[in-house]
Amino acid sequence: MNCRKVQPLLSLFLDNEIDECTRERILRHVKRCLSCKQELVTLAKVVRIVQKSTVEPQRDYCDLFKPAAMRRKALRDKSAESSGM
Repeated sequence: MNCRKVQPLLSLFLDNEIDECTRERILRHVKRCLSCKQELVTLAKVVRIVQKSTVEPQRDYCDLFKPAAMRRKALRDKSAESSGM
């Protein structure tokens, strides 16, 4: 594998969301590629920080979000109806 193929897969690699064969190919590449290894280490640090964070949404988040979500749903429904789905 080359860097162009490996880098987009690093997040999936960290989340264990790739098959074993691809995982092994990424590991082999990262062992010999300093750039991808650094990218993987940095991404792993970011994931740990995010997992440790305890940011709570604003109390009125749902009140702010729901109208926009309902508008989008209505548009999707209308689009589906007009396309015969």
